[in-house]
Amino acid sequence: MSASCGERTEGLSRSGTGPMMIRHLVRIVGLAREGYVIAGKWACLAVSTLLVGQAALAADARELAWPERPVHLLVPYSPGGPNDILARLLGERLAHSLGQPFVIENRAGASGNIAMEMAAKAKPDGYTLVMPAMAYVVNPVLLGKVPYRIQDFAAVSLVARGPLALVVPAAASEHSVAELIEHIRARPGHYQYGSGGSGSSPHLAAALFRHEAKLDMVHVAYKGTNDVLPDLFNGSLHLAFLSPLVVDAQVKAGRLRVLATTSSQRLSAMPAVPALGEVVAGYHMESWYALLAPAATPLGVRDRLARETAQALADPEVLVRLASLGVQADGEGGAAAAEFMRTEASRWEIVLKSADIGVQ
Repeated sequence: MSASCGERTEGLSRSGTGPMMIRHLVRIVGLAREGYVIAGKWACLAVSTLLVGQAALAADARELAWPERPVHLLVPYSPGGPNDILARLLGERLAHSLGQPFVIENRAGASGNIAMEMAAKAKPDGYTLVMPAMAYVVNPVLLGKVPYRIQDFAAVSLVARGPLALVVPAAASEHSVAELIEHIRARPGHYQYGSGGSGSSPHLAAALFRHEAKLDMVHVAYKGTNDVLPDLFNGSLHLAFLSPLVVDAQVKAGRLRVLATTSSQRLSAMPAVPALGEVVAGYHMESWYALLAPAATPLGVRDRLARETAQALADPEVLVRLASLGVQADGEGGAAAAEFMRTEASRWEIVLKSADIGVQ
């Protein structure tokens, strides 16, 4: 094929296999039937149409066959945290419905940015996914520079959302939010709160509490929520805001005490626990967790994954399990999930600046 023919083929490959190329092929076939010799420009068009058509069919076949091998689901935090718990719960059900294992990979560190960078650079073929929390949209504002862009990802689905719980060690002297505030104010700069990293929902919840209640506390960042627990148990940390997914077992084991939740009203799963807004007027904060894919992942793969995720989260066993822990299954996918996250990014940018919340 000549250079000019190759250039035409390349241009047509970029244009796709839409109606224009179908019209080209129909015209070429008509000319051939009338006895014309197909050469030059028309030969190029015929070859390129067939080649691009074959490539499109092959791509469609790959989408229809997905998944043909294990899918890797990256978790930006250490094992045992809320992202990890949700990833394993969802991954188990997706593996059952899709017929391939979902391999959970915990890539903790750098406020969740290690996993996000890996996912952003992964081949967009549907075999690498990531489950971040709200730090995904907050870190670009909070940290200023992160190794990914929001547009590097496509929203597959929101997975769950819910409040956090304000906890203290079981041996702590504080038995109410009012007592905690009184003690913190009596010793400025002494009380330390832990989180799974800057920009994580536990960090933001505590920073917002610090701002709204006018408290002087010190932030200690860890690789993940589960890493906070040992220092809470031994009293090195004085308080933390943690997901009910993590807190429930520790409260039952007698290691932690819940003083409040960040919900707008008391949770049915914890009716005796006050909402923090009952003490700190206007306080309300909700965490959320999402399933993302690299932006160029085929739409057919993303749509199927969104449908399967919604179905998994609608499972009565999953609904009951999450509700008992104070977390609500979501399952909103595609454009709606993307719009929610854009709104959250704008909202938290305003909150971070107005409340002067930064990295400590």
